[in-house]
Amino acid sequence: MMELEKSIVYLKASLKMNERIVKKLTGNASSLKKYIEDEDLLEDTLVETQQAIEMAGIYENVLNAMAETSASIIGNNQNTIMKTLALMTMALDIPTVIFSAYGMNFKNNSMPLNDLDNAFWVIFFMAALGSSCVVIYFIRKKWF
Repeated sequence: MMELEKSIVYLKASLKMNERIVKKLTGNASSLKKYIEDEDLLEDTLVETQQAIEMAGIYENVLNAMAETSASIIGNNQNTIMKTLALMTMALDIPTVIFSAYGMNFKNNSMPLNDLDNAFWVIFFMAALGSSCVVIYFIRKKWF
């Protein structure tokens, strides 16, 4: 799209230069000998050049609108992805906090469930249950 936009800019610039030249040729200050057919042809050329400039302007506006639309779509998709990543981070924060607490070294080692043989699995399933509850809540709110 950038190449097309660049081409339209060059086209408009060249058309404006052509318009200036045709206006000088149609003016009375021109020292060229003109016949009636030449004057009609120059007037038609001027009208066609002005129409081409307007069409190039219209195409430039359409191209700008398309670029803005695609940028908006990309922005919306990025927002959706960022929301999903934030929700996943929130769901994974619960196990992180629980495992961080049990990974600390205490003098007396007086953490709850520390005396059980299967304490790791109990803590693991508690963390998984907490994350599952958060994910279910997000799904019910239709955030996922």
